[in-house]
Amino acid sequence: MSSDNSLESTISACWEVLVLNPASAEAHFNLGNAYLKKGDWVASVVAFRAAAAIDPSKASFVGNLGLALHKSGNTAAARDAYSKALRIDPATPNVYNNLGHLLRETGDVDGAISAFRQAIQLHPGYGNAHMNLALTMLREGNLAEGLKEYEWRWESAGFEKRKWNIPIWRGESLAGKRLIIQCEQGLGDTIQFIRFFSNIADRADVLVDVPSPLISLMRSTLGVDAILQNEALAAGFDFQVGLLSLPLILGIDVPGIPGTTPYLKVPQKQVAQWSGYLEPRRELRVGLVWSGGEQFVENARRSIPLEEFQAIINIHGVKFYSLQLGSAQSQLARIGWADQVHDLSPRLKDFSDTAAILQKLDLLISVDTSVAHLAGALACPVWLLIGCHADWRWFLHRTDSPWYPTMRLFRQSQFGVWADVMCELVEALSRLKSDQIVGGE
Repeated sequence: MSSDNSLESTISACWEVLVLNPASAEAHFNLGNAYLKKGDWVASVVAFRAAAAIDPSKASFVGNLGLALHKSGNTAAARDAYSKALRIDPATPNVYNNLGHLLRETGDVDGAISAFRQAIQLHPGYGNAHMNLALTMLREGNLAEGLKEYEWRWESAGFEKRKWNIPIWRGESLAGKRLIIQCEQGLGDTIQFIRFFSNIADRADVLVDVPSPLISLMRSTLGVDAILQNEALAAGFDFQVGLLSLPLILGIDVPGIPGTTPYLKVPQKQVAQWSGYLEPRRELRVGLVWSGGEQFVENARRSIPLEEFQAIINIHGVKFYSLQLGSAQSQLARIGWADQVHDLSPRLKDFSDTAAILQKLDLLISVDTSVAHLAGALACPVWLLIGCHADWRWFLHRTDSPWYPTMRLFRQSQFGVWADVMCELVEALSRLKSDQIVGGE
């Protein structure tokens, strides 16, 4: 049975109980949890309110009402519910964890850190609370403490687990040893952190477990001998390490982030092949990516409906090229922008193709997705559009990135509203078009 069918069965079962016994607090609570998993925040709020009204002494009922209110965007009511749940039962770590989420989103960083620490004090092995503490510290630029807490990702929900039953490398000597690096997160993470490969490749025999969409690109950069070609080879290694553990092991802080780019390589022959697919350089060539991968649970927060780009699409003297993949690519045809935006997606077979075309463009404008990391790693100009609750790696209040010297950040000031970002973008793009001398191949 699929998870969707299972949820619908649970919801139906809860309603059957409630028809017979409308005063069943547990049935309302279970119904609220099912709606919460389904993503129906409004229905979950109604169900949890009913459960809490019937039995206001249960911290879990009130705490989950807070979570549903939080998910629905009613942060003030959510905070009140969390506080009430903690008055009922002060020893509830998940409520402190959820409260920390809310406080971080509303700008109370100290309060968020305190809430996460309280959750950990109550439940020292609470991996999700450790991870939330880590992400809060990392966003603040506190890499020293944040990266230590970030090691709890291996014990947290939603993160990949270690793949091999071999010792974990924690920084000990690699002399005469063999090390395998697990690329344990997304494609953008791999692109961002593969820069640390060179820091350790001269110490030992090092192989990288590269995600398949990146193999061609990494083969050009790292060499075929550095890429794990056969899972069976892992048995002959002395240590394993997660790619995102390398900054901690290497003692990296914000000033010490190696920002030298490019550190990825694309064969020039492959770059030259794209010349025939682009119009002559009479206009500024700008790539566009407006959505990340749909499989990412927070994709809606980082993606922008294509219609929001109307103002920049109308700027004279700029030719736009879509590098968007996935279902979001269909927005081009739906809103009728085929003439304004040249769709390159049918020719993008892997990241090597994307890397090659980026080097033929003057600029990439992108939401927070792997293509933006790729442009930064190639030292291509990239303007990154990020929401209020952006990923930790972009830190806070910065318009530049220590990870990528050729990147400029455009930050959303109000959750869900991109109009101010687009106004800033129009001004910046108009200025770039006026300053840039366009011509040549």
